[in-house]
Amino acid sequence: MARMIPATISPDVKSSAERMIYGWLSDLEWENCIVLHSLGMNEHVDKIFGEIDFVVIADEGVLCIEVKGGIVKRKAGEWHFINRYGKDTVKKEGPYQQAQGNEQSLRKYLKNRLKDSQDPICRCAYASCVMTPDCVIDVDDNIEIISDITFDKRNTKEDLPQFFENSFRYWKSKTMEKHHFSGRHLQDEDKERLVSILRGDFAFVPSMSLALKRTDEMLAALTDEQYIIMHGFHSKRMLVSGPAGTGKTMLAMDQCRKLKAEGYKVLYLCYNRLIANYVKKNFEAEGQEIDVSTLHSFMLGKTGEKAVTYDEKFYSETLPNIFVDQLDVLMPDEEKYDVLVIDEGQDLMTTYYLLCLEGMIRGGLKKGRWSIYFDKNQNIFGKYDELQHIYNELEDFGASSYELSVNCRNTKQIAIGNWYATNIVQASIMKANGEVVGYHTYKSKDNERKELFRLIRRLLAEGISRKDIVILSPFRLDNENSCLYCAGIPSDIGEIRLNETVILDSDAFIRFYTVKAFKGLDARVIIYIDIKGFARDDERLINYVAMSRARTLLEIFYEEGLEEDRQKMMLKSYNL
Repeated sequence: MARMIPATISPDVKSSAERMIYGWLSDLEWENCIVLHSLGMNEHVDKIFGEIDFVVIADEGVLCIEVKGGIVKRKAGEWHFINRYGKDTVKKEGPYQQAQGNEQSLRKYLKNRLKDSQDPICRCAYASCVMTPDCVIDVDDNIEIISDITFDKRNTKEDLPQFFENSFRYWKSKTMEKHHFSGRHLQDEDKERLVSILRGDFAFVPSMSLALKRTDEMLAALTDEQYIIMHGFHSKRMLVSGPAGTGKTMLAMDQCRKLKAEGYKVLYLCYNRLIANYVKKNFEAEGQEIDVSTLHSFMLGKTGEKAVTYDEKFYSETLPNIFVDQLDVLMPDEEKYDVLVIDEGQDLMTTYYLLCLEGMIRGGLKKGRWSIYFDKNQNIFGKYDELQHIYNELEDFGASSYELSVNCRNTKQIAIGNWYATNIVQASIMKANGEVVGYHTYKSKDNERKELFRLIRRLLAEGISRKDIVILSPFRLDNENSCLYCAGIPSDIGEIRLNETVILDSDAFIRFYTVKAFKGLDARVIIYIDIKGFARDDERLINYVAMSRARTLLEIFYEEGLEEDRQKMMLKSYNL
């Protein structure tokens, strides 16, 4: 799909034709193109100020699009533009002159800016075209009408690639006749350089930070199905499942608030310490006195045991057994909870953990009140067979089952990129469009580190705050498989802080976590580095978790030898 800048169309755009074409271009698969919308110009060859509706930056070159909605007529040498309300605007200049004037202005601006007529951007092919999707242009003669560069209501969005090629072909022939030169193709690095120039210099194209903020706001609104589940909060037992990004933690927190307000003694439980800290911090900021803990911290606090990190079965078997053996003493009736709200349920639905939960709630799991929010695809610590067996058992206890299907965390581009890379089922409904996923290959760890720093510098230059950037890796910083192992961090990058759990909103540093440590959380920008592979089940699962952490922008780094495996996964996704 085309990379749209800005990633979402402004609500201020009233033209239905312009909004329609924006949607068509968003789905365009042609020459790895990048599309700038509503590009303002303060250096126009004919006017003090001009505006280009769309600029398509493709391998073929640069194409300026002039869009006219409603009815377009030419009568007695004048152009009439009639909108949907019947208002007739009369101009001497027609859409073809406007398109050509914009294209010439853009070319002149770039030449003056680059100060090098031999720069690939100055030497590439330039073209313009006119799109009138609401009508066929009505004229009293055929002067000024150029059929080769006209797209009207007889065309469909499937015609766009051929139409754009025809437009370039038409203008290349004119340039060849006049200058004996038709223009060169643009390389990827030149396209990115051109985007940086235009995005930074022209007033009507917002910075990436503003685009990401707007996308975040679109994702934040509650969905209809979440409202339905919130109405079901009075069900005594609930099983709420959904892929990554469907709002499970948000719903779990809201249920805790409602039940606490009704006078219940509530415990929010999860597996991940970072999620527990996040939820606890939010409740405290709201003045909510709701108990929040990871299951392991809760059991350690009750038993007085010390964590034995070198014993791989301590958390999964030893500690739960100690806790269950002393339940009558550790959890007498007066200390039991009225309600358990369990987040990351896929990590806690094991036989050992279920015995612990049984003794923490009044009436036990069979008669007590509880809700479990889970995603079986994030079961990176357990086994699918055991998870399914326990789910069936809990369902037999009379639990109401709900399935979430709307992705309210990730943009469409991130969710689709995740599907292509992992073939793991995503939420079926996407709420918002956004920036395309960035794919970066490297030849060595040194090369990866340099490209990572280059990307961070670009993001910071785009106005993105360090607090919004999270780096994820399968490896810790002290693991030699990480590209940041023993690496000096340049001063302009700033500090990269490992496993920060308290300060999450500081511009002073970028946060770094392992994928497993960050599971269940999210960030506006995720940079996923050191990818181990794409094909094996364990690789697919950890990639799914990592990629689904990104809300509005995802950038991934993998060794160039893995590109074939990534392409195979993408091809496989088309057949699933």
